[in-house]
Amino acid sequence: MAQVITQENLVQLAGKLLAAGKRVIAPVRIDGQVCYQALFFTGEMLPESEYVLPRASFKEFFFPRTECVLRYQYDEKNQARLEEPALDSLPEQVILGCRPCDAASLPILDQVFGWDYKDPFYFKRREKTTVVTIACSRHDEQCYCTSIGYAPDHKAGSDVLLKRIADGSGNAGILPAPDGRRDAGHPNGGQDARGPGKNLASGEGTDTNLRSKLAVCPGLSNGGQDARGPGKYLAEALTEKGQALLAAHKNLFEEAPAAPAVQVTKLEAAFDVEKVKPWLDGHFEDAMWLEIASKCLGCGACAFGCPTCHCFDIVDEGDLKSGRRLKNWDTCSSCLFTVHGSGHNPRASQEQRYRQRVLHKFKYYLEKFKLRACTGCGRCSVRCPVGLDLHEVLRTIAGRSDGPSGTVRN
Repeated sequence: MAQVITQENLVQLAGKLLAAGKRVIAPVRIDGQVCYQALFFTGEMLPESEYVLPRASFKEFFFPRTECVLRYQYDEKNQARLEEPALDSLPEQVILGCRPCDAASLPILDQVFGWDYKDPFYFKRREKTTVVTIACSRHDEQCYCTSIGYAPDHKAGSDVLLKRIADGSGNAGILPAPDGRRDAGHPNGGQDARGPGKNLASGEGTDTNLRSKLAVCPGLSNGGQDARGPGKYLAEALTEKGQALLAAHKNLFEEAPAAPAVQVTKLEAAFDVEKVKPWLDGHFEDAMWLEIASKCLGCGACAFGCPTCHCFDIVDEGDLKSGRRLKNWDTCSSCLFTVHGSGHNPRASQEQRYRQRVLHKFKYYLEKFKLRACTGCGRCSVRCPVGLDLHEVLRTIAGRSDGPSGTVRN
């Protein structure tokens, strides 16, 4: 039987989960930016009507920006003692109010983190996380999920899918850029709203005074808006985790009326994604790469905001007595990413590095895992400081290809 939850009860659900000791992650507003953040209190949580898409994806709650994977210490006998993180102590977490393009990234990341070696750090967080997604009732000009094969109400990666029940306001549709996420994505140059150097996913290095600051001035979190505003959502449990969540909090849900109308935005596909790979297959060397990449700064803003980019580096830090091994986010856009110990760099130019990014997402990943490493969220275009638009690049490529047959036009 279909169920319905109100916006007010959704906030109550967050409160009950917090009271039960679970970590609750939801969109909040800090300094004008909408971000996924672990809640300190339920008043921080934004209602779905107030955002299109948070500034960055939620991948840091599965794959932290910086993560300690090993510690070592030498004793008085100069014997090394190794200590691995206690992964079983990681908290159970629930992500409330994410978008389908973020949830869809999880099956994509599952492939690479579980390929020839099953990454215990990633999969322990996956195991302990329940994902509650809200279908998009609006979109902006950078959204292109339907062009990649997804949808504003796509189910992949979600444990529970909520769809806003239509209220007759006609509020669905495209959100113009000035009122959307483009202006909110840039004010602090890519730094997290809580300051530089913070590992939000692990809690390491976070501001210990933040809780009290927000408690004194809760308006900082959501601009004074109350998350308990009007609105009802049709709830569909898609997995056993989702069923368990709804069953554990059944008093917050009510029986749905017969076939309620739902408010899901309509987004037309801008290009045929099936035409992209055939062109890429035959154009490893092409003048277009230089034309496109000539303005790329190699800053990595696209990769760090992307829900599916997963490159990392391993760094050892320490002294003669103790130290630790860290896994840090990295990006193929960086000029240092492929530098050998000899000094040779097989991708010496930004043209080659940008080509690698596109080929990895739309050719190599597809060949290996039968999935594209993109969900069409559009964050890479929104966050790029020079306006390099992957959406437009893909549309150009698709327009130069005759389709899956492999025939291409120069």
